[in-house]
Amino acid sequence: MLAPRPAPALLFRQICVLAAVAGVWAGRAPIPGLTAAVLVWIAAGALPRARLAVFLLCVAAGAGLSLATRPGAPPTPPDWFEAGSSVRLQGRVAEVSGQPDRRLRVLLEDVRPEGDLAAAPLPGRVNWTWDRNKSAPGPRPLPGQTVGLTAKLRPVSGFANEGVGDSSAYWAARNVRFSAWTYGDRGQVTLSGPGNTAAVLRERWRSALETALAPDASPVSEVGAETPPPTPDDATSQARAMLPALLFGDRYGLDSATLDMFTRAGLVHSLALSGQHLALAATAAALLVWLLSRGRAAVLLRLPRRGLLLITAAPPAALYLWVGGAPPSLVRAALMLLGGALFCLSRRARAPADPLFFAVLCLLLAWPQSVFDLSVQLSVLSVAGIMAALPWLRPSVPARTPLGRAARGALTLIVVSLAAQLATLPITLHTFGRLTPLFPLNLLWLPLLELVVLPLAALGAVLLTALGPQPVSDALFNLAAFPGQGLITMLEWLRDHGRLVVEQGLRPLAPAALGYAAAGAAFVCLRGRRGAESGAARRLALAAALLLPLGAVIRETQDWCARREQRVTLRVLDVGQSQALALEWPGGRLLLDGGGSLSPRFDPGRDVVAPALTANRPPRLNMVLASHADLDHVRGLIAILETFDVAAFGRSALPFIREKDGDDSDAARLEAMRLRRRVPLREFRAGDTLDLGGGLSLDIVHPPERGRFSSNNGSLVARLTLRGHGLALLCGDAQKPALRRMLQSGADLRADVLVLPHHGSATSLSPDFYDAVSPRVALISCGAYNSFGFPRPEVLAALAERGIPVLTTARHGELRATWTGAGRNETAAPVLTVFRPFRSPGLAPTPGASLSLPGDAG
Repeated sequence: MLAPRPAPALLFRQICVLAAVAGVWAGRAPIPGLTAAVLVWIAAGALPRARLAVFLLCVAAGAGLSLATRPGAPPTPPDWFEAGSSVRLQGRVAEVSGQPDRRLRVLLEDVRPEGDLAAAPLPGRVNWTWDRNKSAPGPRPLPGQTVGLTAKLRPVSGFANEGVGDSSAYWAARNVRFSAWTYGDRGQVTLSGPGNTAAVLRERWRSALETALAPDASPVSEVGAETPPPTPDDATSQARAMLPALLFGDRYGLDSATLDMFTRAGLVHSLALSGQHLALAATAAALLVWLLSRGRAAVLLRLPRRGLLLITAAPPAALYLWVGGAPPSLVRAALMLLGGALFCLSRRARAPADPLFFAVLCLLLAWPQSVFDLSVQLSVLSVAGIMAALPWLRPSVPARTPLGRAARGALTLIVVSLAAQLATLPITLHTFGRLTPLFPLNLLWLPLLELVVLPLAALGAVLLTALGPQPVSDALFNLAAFPGQGLITMLEWLRDHGRLVVEQGLRPLAPAALGYAAAGAAFVCLRGRRGAESGAARRLALAAALLLPLGAVIRETQDWCARREQRVTLRVLDVGQSQALALEWPGGRLLLDGGGSLSPRFDPGRDVVAPALTANRPPRLNMVLASHADLDHVRGLIAILETFDVAAFGRSALPFIREKDGDDSDAARLEAMRLRRRVPLREFRAGDTLDLGGGLSLDIVHPPERGRFSSNNGSLVARLTLRGHGLALLCGDAQKPALRRMLQSGADLRADVLVLPHHGSATSLSPDFYDAVSPRVALISCGAYNSFGFPRPEVLAALAERGIPVLTTARHGELRATWTGAGRNETAAPVLTVFRPFRSPGLAPTPGASLSLPGDAG
């Protein structure tokens, strides 16, 4: 069914666009960016001297744009700002978007204390999240309005771990430097001003749709007013909540459980506004062209049918771009449509890929940092993959009969879906590291979405806007929601029966991703071509052969160096106000705790720990340990046990699941996952030793086999030793009673590194314990500007009195202590590495830089 038709060769103007993209990449990451530029040059083949100069100029221009528009260091806030303190604010609304679980994301500008116009505004925008689950229904903020609220302001702070993207960079690129959060009516929100005219109109349409979809639909009395949440959030209500997401990009009515199912099934991209939604504009344009061809056939003598189609599709596409809120993927699709129309109007010859390159060029000029935006990357690469695959479809597939047309349509859908998945595979693996075995469900869902759900929902929305509430719109909405209801019901069944699974993969390095791209380009160029193109294909294939295994070569080299240096590494991962410790030694890895969060949308184990552990590493662990059953330590371990190859799971011998805990407790869910994955269990008590090989061991010093302890005081406390020398003491959330018990036991607690118990809480303050450990440095896992005030000042003061330096994940990101050559000099101080570019008194860390401890001669 596949034809060896050659893909069109790249034109020089397209090569220049790719060169500029590579230059922008080089501005942030020189080695991968310049490697990409070399690959583009290889694909271009032999260039004359003049064209080579233009090519190099494009690379340099891209690098210059990247450096010129790269976000700078966080600006200095005005004097009235105090991080984490509640303050009454006022600001101008810039953007509003509906988020899952009935939340609003509002970007505010010109933020200052309410009523104090003389006060200096905050530099940059504020990302205000308003959780309205418990608030009374009321109007939404609109762009252009002034809002007043009471909230705690904090600088934006992401998670700084080696090999994992930091979300603070995403927000900095959008000039968002601060964040605030309010729940229900506690923020005492006030709105003033009418809002922008366009925003008022769009919100009127959106709120009318939301009201029409509500179970007890009633007229909307105020612009922006909303209906109470549907009860219960079953498949029917969630299917209806999908319609605003598909038409307006508004996910306000969807819950996190539904989105998690779509993510696990590889379908979440279908809820984003993209090119498939502009098919509605193309449909309207096709209808108009058909009417023109019937009434004024002479028009087709001036413009070809395809050009007329593109031109007439532009106005409805622009309208939908505004209605959808102009997300990057929809902007890309609209720019492609505009580019196609311009090429047709100019009557100049164009290549099939010219509209895509036109869209990329426009994005590059308007927003150079879009090269690093995930939604732009996925959107552009999926379209590029589809364009590369289309020439493989044989035009002569029988399509004269309904059966032939159906077969050709099915083949096209399969090829297009596979091409989009394959083209975006390196990006999805590098960013998330997760694979969805159920992605073939796209073959079932996407045709229903494009042919049934979207057209019916759009027609119903048009009738609702034009005529107001009436039975026809209601019927169309019910029909549009029906396929989604069936899909959600099926996904719920798969989830309840343990079939909605994801697989964690190795997250490739940039060279491997470039090698993958080179291999794909070589395959496309070589098929059916001869001459210069086949020569470029051979060169690209050679480059792919060199780049693809580079990640494995780097990994094996690192492992060889670790064995040669007898390297032992303790990683305190930056997981916010929780804790996750990774231990690495020659031939093995162990994870103690996996972090945890109260948010149903953010799982540190899935979103931070797993990516950090799979950066150019397979998802394998020799053991996973749980210090105790508190959610900020074990909730993230559920995802780790689900997606990693874990040889054993360990915990204390004390009861792990308490009698008062139900089946939905974190401990019960973790145990259920362990049993489902058939991971062997080991229980530890004081005096036990976990032999890691080569003289390295974890000695358990708490808790004893029996006793009544609170959850924190029952924490598993382990001392990492090498032939008796204490490297690190890992304390979980042990509090004063547990610390006193360890002191009274007479156990050797000395260690180079102390991971401070309970995130630096005053309930774990014990100067005698610090004296017994006598560490060279104390490491603390805590969240930036956390509401508990960890680490407490009295704890820091006690450590300072003893000359013990302190590093925290909140300030320094991931903390890494490395012992090398320990077999030759077992008392050598560890080398400390941090991954956040902050400055600390006495220590001057930069990302990936090593620190010298005070008093360390080495």
